[in-house]
Amino acid sequence: MAESAAADDDAVLLDRCGHVLVITLNRPAVLNALDQRLIDGLLAAYELLAGDAELRAGVIAGAGRAFCAGLDRASIAAGSSAVSPETGYPRLLRHPIRKPLIAAVHGVAVGAGASLAMSCDLIVAERGSSFSLPEVALGIVAGGGGALMASELLPPKIAAEFLLTGDRLSGEDAVRWGMANRLVDAGQGRATAIGLAERLASNAPVAVQATKGILAAARELGPSSDEAWRFSTAEMARVLRTEDAAEGVAAMRDRRRPEWTGR
Repeated sequence: MAESAAADDDAVLLDRCGHVLVITLNRPAVLNALDQRLIDGLLAAYELLAGDAELRAGVIAGAGRAFCAGLDRASIAAGSSAVSPETGYPRLLRHPIRKPLIAAVHGVAVGAGASLAMSCDLIVAERGSSFSLPEVALGIVAGGGGALMASELLPPKIAAEFLLTGDRLSGEDAVRWGMANRLVDAGQGRATAIGLAERLASNAPVAVQATKGILAAARELGPSSDEAWRFSTAEMARVLRTEDAAEGVAAMRDRRRPEWTGR
């Protein structure tokens, strides 16, 4: 049974579905455009996910007709700090959360909205959805992290066309080129993302979080670097000393489902 709550005057809705926290961007009248209030609500949701031992994975979805239309222009014009590296959306993209996040994308994911989706560990895209970083058409650059993430997630020539034209990349092509993980029918993204999050949450929490850390180290340091190998080895040794590792061996021996404690 899901338990619902709200954060920041309903700008963000939170639903606890077992071990999964569903985070819904809730400004549908402006296609969930990011203002400071919504950014603060997302950061608070991340802190909840990171700090609650009962929560093992998160899903980010959008209310209404879209995932996220990017930064709220009216908010920026009024002098909002939403673009600040310290308090704005770039902080969202580099939030050091160890638990996996899944984006459920429907409608459009534009600019900072596309960057938010790409910052998640996995993406479920609905048919008819699209991703775009149109900053070059506005005389600016996707400097909050979007260009960097697109260059990592897409093949080089595809990333170059995506970023230099500012054109939309369909959900179908996002899956085709490896930016997104799954393509589902319209209206099925949220449920599919929750099901995928539940699948991740069924594994040992300590091992899942350590594996996410190893993936990050491989990206930042290079998968063949000595530093990445040392980090991976240290994480393996740490996880082998946990209660969950002992429980996994015992469950396999006894032919039963493991009961994870996250310790």
